[in-house]
Amino acid sequence: MNWQKHEKGYIPRENHVAQIQCYYTLPNNYGIPVNRLVLVYVDDQNILAEEVPLSSRRAWMIQRASLLHGALQTSGACEPETGVSCKYCSFISICPRGDMAARFKEGTN
Repeated sequence: MNWQKHEKGYIPRENHVAQIQCYYTLPNNYGIPVNRLVLVYVDDQNILAEEVPLSSRRAWMIQRASLLHGALQTSGACEPETGVSCKYCSFISICPRGDMAARFKEGTN
C-alpha cells in the first residue's frame, strides 16, 4: 500500500516532511549535528524509507510560537487553519471555517 502511495506521489506527505524538519531544527539550533533525515513508512507488507532534505524550520517555528503566544496573552483565538487534520476534528460544526474543513473530512480536498 505505501509503495503505491509513493508511486502516485501521496507520500511523503508535506506535513510529515515539515514535522521531521522541525525535529531537525531543534538539535541543530543547539549545535547538535544531524546529517540526515529519513521518513519511514511501514505497512503490513512493505517498508519504505524516504530521505528528506535537511532544512531548518526555525523561522516558521518562531512565527508559529509568537502567534500562539499572542493568542494566549490576549485570550483571543487564533485564526482556524484548514488542512488534512480537519478530517479527524470533532469541532467542525462550530468551526468558523467549518465548510472548508468539511471538504477535508469528506476527502474532496
